[in-house]
Amino acid sequence: MRQTIKGYKPARPLIIAALALLISLTFATPAFAGEGIEGDPDAFVPEGVTIDDDLFIVGEHVQIDGNVLGDLFAAGQEVVINGKVDGNVIVAGQLIQINGVVAESVFSGAYSLEIGKNAQISGSIYFAGFSLSTASEARIDHGLYMGGYQLEHNGVIGRDINAGLGAFQLNGQVDGDVYAEINQSDGDFSRSTNDFTYYMPGSVKVLPSGFSQSEDAIVIGELDYRVTRVDGPNFPRGEEIGSGIVGAYFGNLARARIGEFVALLLVGAPVFYALPRQANLAVHEMRQRPVANMGWGILTVLLAPLALLLSILLVVFLAIVLGLITLGNLAATALAIGGSSLALFWALAGLLFWMVSKALFAYLAGRALFERLSPNTLDGPLATLISLVVGLLLYELVRAIPVFGFLLAVIVVLIGIGAIAQVLLAERRSRAQTA
Repeated sequence: MRQTIKGYKPARPLIIAALALLISLTFATPAFAGEGIEGDPDAFVPEGVTIDDDLFIVGEHVQIDGNVLGDLFAAGQEVVINGKVDGNVIVAGQLIQINGVVAESVFSGAYSLEIGKNAQISGSIYFAGFSLSTASEARIDHGLYMGGYQLEHNGVIGRDINAGLGAFQLNGQVDGDVYAEINQSDGDFSRSTNDFTYYMPGSVKVLPSGFSQSEDAIVIGELDYRVTRVDGPNFPRGEEIGSGIVGAYFGNLARARIGEFVALLLVGAPVFYALPRQANLAVHEMRQRPVANMGWGILTVLLAPLALLLSILLVVFLAIVLGLITLGNLAATALAIGGSSLALFWALAGLLFWMVSKALFAYLAGRALFERLSPNTLDGPLATLISLVVGLLLYELVRAIPVFGFLLAVIVVLIGIGAIAQVLLAERRSRAQTA
């Protein structure tokens, strides 16, 4: 075994996980064909039953004991997968267990993801949440990419581990490299509430912060990690935690998510009703070409500061020219009007790109859900509003996941900026041709 503990190579788990999960959830299947099962409150696929298509299943408790011949989209408080999935698994909830066979990759956002001893995953795992554990006989043929608090690896990874963590216990085998960035608390790890180590009641055993490696661990490639010590104040245990830290944490989280939900609804609804054609064109762009539009979004963000600088220089240049030809009062007026106009323009541009892009994505997600479960809901005058409201609820639920939610927002905004920019350019070309 070759190990090196040296200069840290920056891991990219969060970006990869967020982008892959986003594309798989919303963009990968434009037709949205498949079967849907809605629990009342629980949902099951019994042993011996085969779903000959993609499956979208939701419930308080979801359990898959049969076979799914396509992709599996699952959400619930507890999701257990014991059967076989021939495609990808996209799953979100509180407690997730995978004990079966997955022919492709797993994309998950959850409090806890457990990979059982009978699990065989042919692709990779992309996870954002609090805890991920792999049992001693579990096998993941490709890589593991994670952002969260703790990772306990006891199984076999066919390629690399890339992770940003608060606690990492390496007991199993990694056939590739291990790259990890670890925030280790100097205080009592079980009481710390930094960005990763928040307390949430459940059956998950919280690991000590930092890195530990057992004698049985095997790393074929490089073991490359960096530990950053962070302040970890001691907090009271038990009921005091529930009434203090957890209450404050989730209270602030709820206020932030509810506030953004209301703001996006107030911005998004007028856009869809005042500019329905342009809004739907942008949604179509996001759905059909997410990666290309993300590239355009990144380019737009990079060029925006240059455009702002040039517009400021233009206003200043105009004021100087007017001053040189002895129109002093007019120069001051031009500077004041130009500066105010620029401030208004960039404020509106920021609102358009940052807020409207999220509303467009939420509408797309809500519409996709109804296309799967209840196509009749898409008929009628309130269909747009209903899709927008449901999509915003879904978006805010995922947005509440620490770290992953923020990255999701960034990716959504970049894709939205690209899509909006493409629609605006097409509108401009169309007006130029008809002029």
